[in-house]
Amino acid sequence: DITKTFFGDVTLEYKWAPLAVDEISKLRDLRYGEGGSSAPPDLVVVGGGVWDRLHVWATDEDHESHKSNIKKLASELVELRSRLVSTVWFTPTTINTRALNNQEKRTQMNEEGMEEMRVLYAELGVENAASFVLDGPTFTMDRVKESYDGVNYPPDVYDAGAQILANAFDWLLLDSVTLASGGGGESDSQDFTPPRPGIMSNPFLGMMMLCFALIGLFFFDGYFGFSYLASLFVRSAAAAAATTDDPGYYTGEQHGLFSLMPNESYEEAFVPLHQKLKLPTISGLSMMGGRNDGTYGYGMQDEIFSLLGGSVSNVSEKSGSAEESYRQR
Repeated sequence: DITKTFFGDVTLEYKWAPLAVDEISKLRDLRYGEGGSSAPPDLVVVGGGVWDRLHVWATDEDHESHKSNIKKLASELVELRSRLVSTVWFTPTTINTRALNNQEKRTQMNEEGMEEMRVLYAELGVENAASFVLDGPTFTMDRVKESYDGVNYPPDVYDAGAQILANAFDWLLLDSVTLASGGGGESDSQDFTPPRPGIMSNPFLGMMMLCFALIGLFFFDGYFGFSYLASLFVRSAAAAAATTDDPGYYTGEQHGLFSLMPNESYEEAFVPLHQKLKLPTISGLSMMGGRNDGTYGYGMQDEIFSLLGGSVSNVSEKSGSAEESYRQR
């Protein structure tokens, strides 16, 4: 047995009880204040079944005797709960059968046999008697190969189980806190009425979030409209070309095609894709490469199409043939 104190007043006691009969004896000591405990504990964690399967499960008489002990164990857990002591039943972790170090263990306490033992404890009321059930296979079945001796696991695996248990402390320790504060314990818990759903809602905040969602949807802006501020300080490529003496590089239709306005930038992203995949055009716009007179030019259109794995000329030809076939239909 091991006893340690943490944070000044938190005492953790570990009591070795490998068999069900040992667990019953230890729980009775806790219930009657024996074994050095002057006050009942706030929480009791009990686990077993592995060594029972190995040592007291050989004959039919062993089966009946062990079933009787399991029922007594469930009764002890119920008795502790009636005294406002929260109890946790820890089901056996997954057994790594191949790692067991002798044939007797591989025969008696293999994973198939342990699953039968888990079901037996549940059917005889142990899980229903506990305040909380910490299911060992839940956090060990995917890491069974790390069980170096077939039964025990590295500390980091047990850390996962400890975290699951810690997450349940907020309600496992509720009865003890209520009792210490002068409350009525279990009767107060039964009289507790939880708040109805929606009582903490705020219609104003809900409407505000709905407005934000509508702004992002209808203005093509996931930043609640703030992306429009960029268009006040940064000019688009089309706007820059319009200020030069070479207005033929972009047509009037194409000036909005490379705008920084969020409601127009989607055209820059999807027009090349629609043309490449022969999809219907967006807003009647099309993208033509180079100057209007066709003499030169490697514009932004060409760069976009090169990133998509094609060229403007090829896409234009495919798009024209697709439109012609569509008209013929």
